[in-house]
Amino acid sequence: MRQNRTPPADAQDGWYAARITLTDGKVHSARHYVIISKLAGASGQTPGHKQELPAPP
Repeated sequence: MRQNRTPPADAQDGWYAARITLTDGKVHSARHYVIISKLAGASGQTPGHKQELPAPP
């Protein structure tokens, strides 16, 4: 499924934070420096379609 999401017009590069609470009550926090830009779409598969790896990488 391809989703095109446009950030708000006032979005700026900088530190973004999230706090996630799991169903068991554990809380996780994450911080990441984000540079607002459009990313290229994903392409190619490894391994290719209907191919198998001989062993786990």
